[in-house]
Amino acid sequence: MDYSDLMKNINRERSLAAGRPQSRLPKFTPAEVARIKGTHDYFGFNHYTAVLAYNMDYKNLEHYDADRGAGTVADRTWLDSGSFWLKGTPVGFRKILNFIKEEYGAYLLDGVDIRGYAAWTLMDNLEWATGFDEKFGFFYKSVWHYATIINCNGFISPGESPHECQIHEPEGSTPPLPLVSFLGLEVSGTDAELSLNVLFSLTIIAAVAVVLLVYGIVKTSKKQKRPVEEHIDLEKKGKF
Repeated sequence: MDYSDLMKNINRERSLAAGRPQSRLPKFTPAEVARIKGTHDYFGFNHYTAVLAYNMDYKNLEHYDADRGAGTVADRTWLDSGSFWLKGTPVGFRKILNFIKEEYGAYLLDGVDIRGYAAWTLMDNLEWATGFDEKFGFFYKSVWHYATIINCNGFISPGESPHECQIHEPEGSTPPLPLVSFLGLEVSGTDAELSLNVLFSLTIIAAVAVVLLVYGIVKTSKKQKRPVEEHIDLEKKGKF
């Protein structure tokens, strides 16, 4: 078990070209390779999406993209998701699984030995800097959409819909949004949250305005006292 020869060669060549005495990629010793080899029980693979790659010369820059020597774009026809960069690309997933099979010798269905699959994610999550604005999860669609995926053992192609395995939401089963009491008014939870955020923002603005007003008053009063103090000092000096 070791880094691929392609990865080692690229890193060594780029490191030497940048003036380094040796490759930036750490080396496994023969003892470490022997210790790691054969110790894995399965290959766990985390897949987000696929991209289209093209050759790109990064000159002597030293970072991940430069080592790949490629730029990436997405096909406009690929399905969108909650994130602008994350496209639905089943064909890309299939290609990478076949690559793993050819590289590591696992095979079963379509030549790929898949023992399990965990979809991400069950529900929305805090997505880094975008917070909860980007929507993820089976329950973002609906519980009925999730039930269809389970019942059909996968996604239905647009040309196959409607399909006998689809589970449709019963008519009239969507419950009304619950109301909450907010400042004496009965409003929906979404409206109450929005109103609370607006009030909080206005409170912050008002607090900042008060601080600036007090600061301005104090600064003005200090300026007005200085001429009186200077006049008194001049009178004392005149007496002597």
